[in-house]
Amino acid sequence: ERVRLISPVAVAAQSVDIFIADTAPKKIFKYDRATQVITTFVDVPDMGNVVELYVDRGLSVYLVDQFAAKTTQYDIDGRVLQVFRNDAELPQPVAAAVDDVQAEVFVADQLRAHALVFNRAGAVNRVVNAPKSGQTLIQSIAAMAFADNQLYLVDSVNHEVHALSPTGTYRFSFGTDELVQPGAISVDSSNRVFVADTITSSIKVYTGGLFEREIGGDSDEMKNEFQQITSLWTDSDLLYIADSINASIKIFRILPPCS
Repeated sequence: ERVRLISPVAVAAQSVDIFIADTAPKKIFKYDRATQVITTFVDVPDMGNVVELYVDRGLSVYLVDQFAAKTTQYDIDGRVLQVFRNDAELPQPVAAAVDDVQAEVFVADQLRAHALVFNRAGAVNRVVNAPKSGQTLIQSIAAMAFADNQLYLVDSVNHEVHALSPTGTYRFSFGTDELVQPGAISVDSSNRVFVADTITSSIKVYTGGLFEREIGGDSDEMKNEFQQITSLWTDSDLLYIADSINASIKIFRILPPCS
């Protein structure tokens, strides 16, 4: 199969399997990093222009489609396992994350600024409401990540990221001094948080809420490397970046943190 990426807006990976959502042909592709072979994972004829991907430890693939107002779970062979949706509470879903230990699926909504927590059968367990950061209420969720029993919500309006417990207890916020228009987010195995900034076309890196560095910024050696970062994913020591304008998925090796 000959494949040319046109508008790759989302990426997720586990081990050698890389999944790419391309909104132009309305497909999810699967790229095998070991064999360097790319194939169509599933055709999605009703795929909208704003989508995100997530892959859990069992290699289920979740496609979050904002315009279709649903999150579809596929098995490793591309068969639909479950559809998570709630027209009243998830009118504009933007991200999904899975707590593999508790077998719960989080789906965040941009408009309602909260996340619904589903069980595997598709029933709602609870709502994680947007917390208050100081005196500021979260107005819009642009992205979400879950790692090490902590939920991260990206607040694009207030230019910060909020860390919560899985039940919604507010813990801390960060990024307001550095982030201009935060978007995609991912957390690596060392709990470093990578946040894409769509205005500066760069990635801000944080540890424990403290700013570490900027990748691709004006003062960085990778200046102008990215044009439009629409999705981030970390797996093992690799950082995956979907750059839709450059029509590419870029993979960088992440160095371990200094001890």
